[in-house]
Amino acid sequence: MKLIITNFILILTITITSGNSISETFEKISETGFGDINNRYTWSMCEFTPDSEDTESPTFLYVGTKNKSFDKTSEIHRMNVNTEVWENVTPDFNRYNQGVRALIVYENDFGKALYAGTVNRKKGCLVYRTFNGTDWEPVSLAKFGTNARSTCDSVRGAAVIDGFLYMGTVNDRRYIREAPYLFRFKEIKTDSGEIDKKLSWEAVIKPSDSLIGRNHMALASILQYNGVIYAATWNHSNGASIIASESGDSGEWELVMEGGFGEHITAELTMAEHNGYLYCGTGDGGNGFNIFRSNSPMESSSWEKIGDNNFGIGTPAKYAWSMLSRSDEKTFYCTVAIFNSFMPFAPAEKKGVHIYKSSDGVDWEQIVGPDSDTPAGIGNPDNFGIRSNVEINGTVYFGTAASPRSPQGFGHGCEIWKIVE
Repeated sequence: MKLIITNFILILTITITSGNSISETFEKISETGFGDINNRYTWSMCEFTPDSEDTESPTFLYVGTKNKSFDKTSEIHRMNVNTEVWENVTPDFNRYNQGVRALIVYENDFGKALYAGTVNRKKGCLVYRTFNGTDWEPVSLAKFGTNARSTCDSVRGAAVIDGFLYMGTVNDRRYIREAPYLFRFKEIKTDSGEIDKKLSWEAVIKPSDSLIGRNHMALASILQYNGVIYAATWNHSNGASIIASESGDSGEWELVMEGGFGEHITAELTMAEHNGYLYCGTGDGGNGFNIFRSNSPMESSSWEKIGDNNFGIGTPAKYAWSMLSRSDEKTFYCTVAIFNSFMPFAPAEKKGVHIYKSSDGVDWEQIVGPDSDTPAGIGNPDNFGIRSNVEINGTVYFGTAASPRSPQGFGHGCEIWKIVE
């Protein structure tokens, strides 16, 4: 292990070897917490190249954080992928904004922009956008203009499908039962040429629909597979569900899987496509994570579980939190949040995120964790999970989540790592 000081950023490189060949090399490319240890989560990541009429714009990695401090907002930072220099490009957030849970690029008739969906449990979530990468404007009303109590505190899932930007909401307050919304965005201007923040957003799934009840607390992941749009839910009472639609229109959605894959699994956290299959990564507070896949997801009985429950790690392995299929379609990553990080007497080698990779989606190899050559948490046991990831120009980036339970002003901030080929 070696420490290198470059541009005032601490770079930590861990090389993992097997025999005479290098398997994976992880390099830390950010200052911990971007200089603030209360930036605990890398809650979202996205590639964005702003359009420019004058010169060729560089490509940036954008990161949205969750900040635990009561007197600070969450932040958005970006890194030039060529120079690896970071800058803070945080919008003028409301002081109660706790996080940026979604970052996504969407292009319409008015241009290409980066959109950011926020978490604000005081005022309600908002969506911001930037065309040039630094100047932001809100493009939604608080809570999308609804009268929701808690279910529009936060944006969760986001996708661009058939010319629309979709954003799903989440109700994190377990003891307030209120179903989530799925909104889609198609920009409508007012007579004065401003964006109409009310009419531009349409609720295509809403609590009053008979499709879902108030025990469904999130539309956590949205994805189009073989021409059908799928949205995954959380349901701590009856088990998670998958909702599908060919058009995405209001009233044109149906349940295609319910009851948590027949095992009462409570949450579907992420979906991804790899080599012709749709994959779901799940989370369950009591039983740990699982991975399911199907190549006919409209048929409830088609889903198959991959491997043992929580891959045999044990129930502290609670979330399959993020998945990524590389562009070469040869490598598929799954990151697993390990909740031993919160337990002071757990063995150090069993604390921290585990990362797995697979070529076929069936046989998985641990590349970070006690059964690999690199320790759990990528060397830092306080990194209990990988909340977000992205591939840019063939390089894979991971954003960590540090323990949210440490008191304000203590603990460890989030980190950004990349795989070096």
